[in-house]
Amino acid sequence: EEVIVQPPKSCDDFAHIIRERIKPNPKFSKLTVEQQECLRSIILSEVMSNWSDMCQFIDYPGLSTQQNNRLHALVFIRVVEICQHLFLKYTDQISKYNARKVFTKEANISRINSNLISEANRQLNIHRLRQ
Repeated sequence: EEVIVQPPKSCDDFAHIIRERIKPNPKFSKLTVEQQECLRSIILSEVMSNWSDMCQFIDYPGLSTQQNNRLHALVFIRVVEICQHLFLKYTDQISKYNARKVFTKEANISRINSNLISEANRQLNIHRLRQ
């Protein structure tokens, strides 16, 4: 299991950590791998759009360098947890919507994708997470 002990050095390193945590799995869900991959790519794009904010960390003067590094790493850990939560939540929602058979699968996916973008944008607000 990968553990974030210090902040990732690059956007690619962080994306790799997230990809490892939210892997599409055909046995896990009633969704296809492609549908799960679409959700994962939405989540990753929202995270990557916040990359520059995640890297701009102002040290707290009352903390040591080690404590500030740990605090910064905790922000990245929280982002990974949010990504995992969003992926599980929205794969489950699509499955439920598809089971109801009120709308087509394509309509459900479109609706979920827009909801996911909105929620990911809100939950991955780095300034809010730092508080």
